[in-house]
Amino acid sequence: MTVNQLINKFSRAGGFTAKHVAEAVEVLEEMFKDEKCTVFLSFP
Repeated sequence: MTVNQLINKFSRAGGFTAKHVAEAVEVLEEMFKDEKCTVFLSFP
């Protein structure tokens, strides 16, 4: 199983954390695709 396949399964999972991981990957993909995206790193 590839990482991409795993994340796709996470997105369809009913678990709380798995869905958040899949959503985070989607956000990261959008950030990397957008050349004008400015990334701010912060910690809670």
